[in-house]
Amino acid sequence: MVGLALDDNAFASPHLTSAERVFMVKNQAPAQCTPLRWKDEWLKKPVFRRVDGSGASPDEALPYHIFNEDIKHQSLDAGMQRALTARAWRRWRANDLNGSAPDAVRDQVMRHDPRWTTFFGAYLNMAVEWDLVNSALQKELQNKLILELTQVGMWHDPRATRDMVPDEVWEEMTPDPEIEALREKREQLKGGAYRIAGQECEEEVRSLTNQIKLLEAKQRKDVRQEYREYYFKNRPTWDIDRQFGGEAGEAQEGYVQPVVELRIPERAKLAQLLCDQPLGLSDEEIRKRRIRAADLWSALCNRQEKPKRSRLHLRRQPQAVPIKEESPKPDPFPLLMSKTQCPECIGNQCLTIEERTFDYCRPAVMNDHFEDRHLESLERTARGGGNIICKHPECVNLPPLTHLDHFRHHVETVHGVTLRSGQAAMARRERKMARRKRKSARGS
Repeated sequence: MVGLALDDNAFASPHLTSAERVFMVKNQAPAQCTPLRWKDEWLKKPVFRRVDGSGASPDEALPYHIFNEDIKHQSLDAGMQRALTARAWRRWRANDLNGSAPDAVRDQVMRHDPRWTTFFGAYLNMAVEWDLVNSALQKELQNKLILELTQVGMWHDPRATRDMVPDEVWEEMTPDPEIEALREKREQLKGGAYRIAGQECEEEVRSLTNQIKLLEAKQRKDVRQEYREYYFKNRPTWDIDRQFGGEAGEAQEGYVQPVVELRIPERAKLAQLLCDQPLGLSDEEIRKRRIRAADLWSALCNRQEKPKRSRLHLRRQPQAVPIKEESPKPDPFPLLMSKTQCPECIGNQCLTIEERTFDYCRPAVMNDHFEDRHLESLERTARGGGNIICKHPECVNLPPLTHLDHFRHHVETVHGVTLRSGQAAMARRERKMARRKRKSARGS
């Protein structure tokens, strides 16, 4: 929390500019505590905010469905049998309080009206947290053990991931007749042509393509869900059979913990600091670790990570014949860029080197990325009379550019990257809006 507050400059006191200063605050007599107040403008800002190409929005909340989907994906990748939801944490805390605290305290924490018994209708754990067997036999109760078995850890397997369906399952899966029929109809309408823009069948072909995508996505989701249930149902039996098979001479399967590759140095250092918790630390050592963690959190907020790409790599540099022992290293950001590199991403210091120098498959795909992620921000800057600058490391100290066409000309003549003209970008934007309107009209 301290690291996030420092990055947002949210402390009311202008002197709290570093984690060390925050942990240096002491109570001044006769006061027995010193609250750290927030600035007024930060009190009503959402904690989770929407992110666009230029970074986190200052005041626009992250949509709930995106937040819920992110939690779902992360929990499944962590090996949970069932996906977590945003309500899971409230449910856990409510069940922790149930029985250990009075019902009035539980309802107060959950902000429930006791007249409606909301907790019992929506939050009560379905698994009974009581040793019924020993209770019936009048023996010592093992309620703590039962409580541990009813938690989500019982359904956790680190070998399971969100997309864990083997390749042979996908290969042996029979094609869906409905999807195949839609594909045949689409091919008949296209008549072997690749481009359909401006054709009479354009709207119908795009509609069929959207239907195919939805059906394929639903099919993949159903297969993943069915295989996940099949895996968690049969995995214990497989482990037992493998143990006895090993005694008969069969090779046992050894679980190798996957290596997590963290490309951002601050994230790697923070993960090592949080996961490595040695015992017997003094108060001063604990204080230093807290300061270090807050500083790393604040530094991590200034970095940006894009979605993982299967072909994300550094550009291959030609191997020159070594002439001397100490040859200069190739410049990772040459002035003359590849035609498939983004002129905005290459100057974004929040990204890793691999992401800054990423090559798209075609210039058209790079232009689509530029218009979807960066063009709107540049247009807002131009309309507001702000300075448009080239973020390439070799151009940051040059005078600002006067308008967007000047920026396009600079990028093409200096860096060798051709961007679409303003008219072409506007035409593409209008086509996207028209397709979106047609789609919404069909849905309504």
